[in-house]
Amino acid sequence: MSRDIALIGLAGRFPKSPDAYAFWQNIVEKRACVSEPPPQAWDMEAVYDPTGSRSDRIYTKRGGFLGELATFNPLKHGVTPNAVAGTEPAQWLALEIARQAFDDAGFGKEIPHSERTAVIIGRGTYVNRANQTQFLHGSLVDETVALIEKLQPNLSASDLDELRDDLKSNLPPFDPTSAQGLIPNIIAGRIANKLNLMGAAYTVDAACASSIVALEQAVHGLRRGDFDMALVGGSYIVSPAPMTMIFAQLQVLSRQGEIMPFSAESDGTLLGEGIGMVVLKRLDDALADGNHIYATIKGVGTASDGSGRSIIAPRQAGAVAAMRRAYADAQVEPHSIGYIEAHGLGTQVGDGVEFAAFAEVYGGSETVVGTVKPMTGHLMPASGIAALIKTALSLHHGLIPATLNANRPNPDLAWQHSKLHLTSESQPWSRKGQQPLRAALNSFGFGGVAAHVVLEEAPAHAKRPQLQAVYDGDEKGRILLQTNLRSLRLSDAVVTKIVAKQGQVAVSAENTTPTRNYQHDLTRRNGAAEHAPTRAAHEKGDNQMTEQNHNSVNPLAPAMMAAYTDLMKSFLNVQRDVMLAALGGQVMGDQLPNVNEQSTPLPLFQMPTVPQPMAYSEPVAGNGFSNGNGTVVVKQSGGDGNGVFSAEIAEQALIEIVAERTGYPPEMIELDLDLEADLGIDSIKRVEILGNFQKRFGDAVAEIDMEDLAEKKSLREIVALVA
Repeated sequence: MSRDIALIGLAGRFPKSPDAYAFWQNIVEKRACVSEPPPQAWDMEAVYDPTGSRSDRIYTKRGGFLGELATFNPLKHGVTPNAVAGTEPAQWLALEIARQAFDDAGFGKEIPHSERTAVIIGRGTYVNRANQTQFLHGSLVDETVALIEKLQPNLSASDLDELRDDLKSNLPPFDPTSAQGLIPNIIAGRIANKLNLMGAAYTVDAACASSIVALEQAVHGLRRGDFDMALVGGSYIVSPAPMTMIFAQLQVLSRQGEIMPFSAESDGTLLGEGIGMVVLKRLDDALADGNHIYATIKGVGTASDGSGRSIIAPRQAGAVAAMRRAYADAQVEPHSIGYIEAHGLGTQVGDGVEFAAFAEVYGGSETVVGTVKPMTGHLMPASGIAALIKTALSLHHGLIPATLNANRPNPDLAWQHSKLHLTSESQPWSRKGQQPLRAALNSFGFGGVAAHVVLEEAPAHAKRPQLQAVYDGDEKGRILLQTNLRSLRLSDAVVTKIVAKQGQVAVSAENTTPTRNYQHDLTRRNGAAEHAPTRAAHEKGDNQMTEQNHNSVNPLAPAMMAAYTDLMKSFLNVQRDVMLAALGGQVMGDQLPNVNEQSTPLPLFQMPTVPQPMAYSEPVAGNGFSNGNGTVVVKQSGGDGNGVFSAEIAEQALIEIVAERTGYPPEMIELDLDLEADLGIDSIKRVEILGNFQKRFGDAVAEIDMEDLAEKKSLREIVALVA
């Protein structure tokens, strides 16, 4: 029985990389994704001082920002729009990236083994937009009003109350719904809740090594049989200025605005934002279930630096201890490693300690060292997951990618006395004898955390398909073509070659055993999109595929249909015929699905323009809407004092209140929609809605048991209770 763990799905969103595939493309094409702050990072400008002479200022603004990529579509995930405003952005992006990771693993809406699937997320407790909203509501507004009162003593109490209300009305909401988004561990719990995952769900905070320590927890849990599948991730999506100020105080930020790892010219690091997730299973289970595998995890080791010279500087002994433990766990030797993904922070001290540890453990064998940080910035708790995704894709593609800004290795690091070297150009992976390709990943965290991972390429018959595209049209069309074709799961294809010409695209799939080609025909029948994969004629010399093999292969994975909708939407703005020809079919523009404007993703970083928060009902007792004995008081009145109103009036009132309390446009709210699954209205929100209903109507004519209310699945059922 193998102890190895299979990585079967991955997803992420990183600076200038909307998904994991764009992330890999940027790595291979050596695209620098650090930049000046986007408009969404409004707080950076307010505290910028290039002289660095003040303790409450930052001396560099550059970093790896998500910017416009930090969006979330609440309707797609059954979340109320108002729940997103004012809450922690990471919780919503984590939900979206988790769903994408499971999609990438080939799972549909129903995730197998969900009752034994764990969620373990590496994250920190850093200042984010939700914290700022809480502070603004709770302190700053009152302090501002108090200051104005001192400056303008002639203002009346009512004037000051009006000013206070006006200031708060322009802030994101701070209410029971948004308050949930301030609880750090809910980032894992929300994923488990929305995806119905019933294994362990918790967060790990090990500073910059958080996601690798989360990985260690998952690996050990899978081996012990605590769960059968695990979603592991890392997240760092914050308001950038506060953490940047801390790094400025520590004097570890790069003044030149570039990360230059292991270089004589390095002068510090830059912070970045990102989030990534991977899906893990025991290797034996993944092979038995026919899962495609990017890479396998053979071993993980962690350590503490103990009594180092500084609580925030790594120590060679701690780093070496983590490496030795990883190899003891992996049961392989360091000399079998061809590539090390380094922490590579870009500081003279940190890089020096890390290189010395590498030289001690790996120095006797030819090994390439690289790091993704110059491209993305330092992603803090998400840095490890970004490195893991990069390394898994590197093994999957058999390519060691270049490291940016690696042209001048620091001679003080004594490269000449070891067989370690940086590479500024991508290179094919060279095998060491008959051994499988292996890589290692190193991670440090503030407080003396050291973590190390040993990975190996997937078994040959279990590798994921590779999708490549060549397109001679405009750049926007090429990128969208690649992005959408990657959504099509040619499940046993090792290499898919796409040769595109203006107006047409030829698709061929080459496979290891045996080679076969597929033509993909997308047709629309009865108003619904369906896929009809047809087996094309084999090219001359191809081995014939037996009927048995043909029936056992699903050339389009279940995620195809979900991808189809996204693909169709993309056609609204790109060359439609080119895209559709890539799928082997022709669909005219008037056949495209309607795109609901209300499903536009919400920006997570801009201070959003939100509806003015509606005042809550005056509490009657208990929790504010309950009378304290387990019932909700509902008052009915037609407005003329007769105590009677029609079901139609109740329906209209409930729709209006739901729209006010959730942010949904009234026209989108249908009486038969599932309150929780479709609208994201949980039992707490239902009580709140009933409280507002109570306030709107007259004298009490009924009391509703809260258990009865919780059982109601739709607004129509609630109408039957009150009308």
